[in-house]
Amino acid sequence: MDGRELISCGRKCDCSIRLSPTTTRTRWLNHEDVPADLYEPVLLYSSVLGPSSWVDHKHNQIPHHPSPAVHRNHTLTTMNPTTKLGLAASLLLALLAQHASAVDATSNPELISKLITSNSQLDRLALLGSNEDWFFDFTTQQPNYNFAPGGVVNMNAATFPAAKGNDMTLAMLNLGPCSMLPMHYHARAANFVVAVKGNTTTYMWAENGARLVTEDLGPGQATVFPRASVHMMVNTGCEDAQLVSALNSDDAGTTNLNQMFANGFPYELVNAALGQDVASDEVKGRIPPVGTGSNWGPESCLRRCGVVKPGAYE
Repeated sequence: MDGRELISCGRKCDCSIRLSPTTTRTRWLNHEDVPADLYEPVLLYSSVLGPSSWVDHKHNQIPHHPSPAVHRNHTLTTMNPTTKLGLAASLLLALLAQHASAVDATSNPELISKLITSNSQLDRLALLGSNEDWFFDFTTQQPNYNFAPGGVVNMNAATFPAAKGNDMTLAMLNLGPCSMLPMHYHARAANFVVAVKGNTTTYMWAENGARLVTEDLGPGQATVFPRASVHMMVNTGCEDAQLVSALNSDDAGTTNLNQMFANGFPYELVNAALGQDVASDEVKGRIPPVGTGSNWGPESCLRRCGVVKPGAYE
């Protein structure tokens, strides 16, 4: 088998992918009232196919285009076995990414300790004696560098020892179609953000009594989130969005507000603070994990863009 199982065809098509012998069936498509020869493609993600590619109900790749309707009569190119394996692997990665942590682990604790205790800058430079010590590749930081739903890659003291002592974090923010960075704040840094691709809507609330600031950012446009201000970023389009963020601390810290329902605060006190019964074990189980820093956005956007969320099906 090539890793895929066609369950049915006709006016209603359910397709599934089997990632391993123990993986349960996953429903990919449910097209109703569509002629058999005009199936709407669905947006999937694959490190092999590229950040976003269209795949039809027979799992054939077709060239990327922002509108699925354009591809109704497009000539299809059959995916080779290597590409099919890559698609399955990337979908598995997306599933695993949901359970990864956006908390940066220190990559080289011993080197960081030596940098901290060095007596002079020359001593610190001597500890970073290779050109490789001064090079950081955002695109290789997995699973955080992805567009399904997206992720945050930080170049800071934890992930890049050369940054230690320079009071700066440089971050690359990837937002796939209909994905978002949920409400959060950085306790130790202001956050300057510039869009480089796609369109992103940002929201910022500085403190009690302040108004909500909303911006729509396209390539080359920027905003700033003051230190400890609550902010969020949302890609409501059907194309990938990418931003670069600069924070004036090499250890900015991130606190996601939705985790208040899942981090151990007594439910009774949370409900009293919110004035209604919303916190419970059931709600805790539905809170998206911190993951890679990004999570899926509104269902209305996902339906409009034809985005399928891995791991969220029957």
